Amino acid sequence: MKSYRLKNSIYLIFPAMVSTVIIFYMIFMYKKSFLWVNIVNIGFDVIILLYYLFKFCYKISRDKENIYFYTFLKNYKIPVKEYEGAIYTSIIIKINTMTKSFYILNVKKDRYIIKEILGDGSIK
Repeated sequence: MKSYRLKNSIYLIFPAMVSTVIIFYMIFMYKKSFLWVNIVNIGFDVIILLYYLFKFCYKISRDKENIYFYTFLKNYKIPVKEYEGAIYTSIIIKINTMTKSFYILNVKKDRYIIKEILGDGSIK
């Protein structure tokens, strides 16, 4: 089984930033604005954070039949035949399957390791 695990510091940087924004907003701006503005701002930040925690992977594993995607809140098992391809950039990889899309934050040298695990023929 081939496996790749993202560094914790890279994976946790975005949730830390969003959580910091929420905390600073609650401390400094909560009393100075209207209730509906507070609900919209905090709600929007929570939706972004939940999307990140469900869609961004910190670990990928592959055996002959399945590809396993590990996110913070849920683990996904996708058959290899449902894998459609991946789009590689310097800081993020979007993995497309027939049913879902997943994202991985990475550094430039790690995208070749992920390419080898997923079995892509060429980098797009």
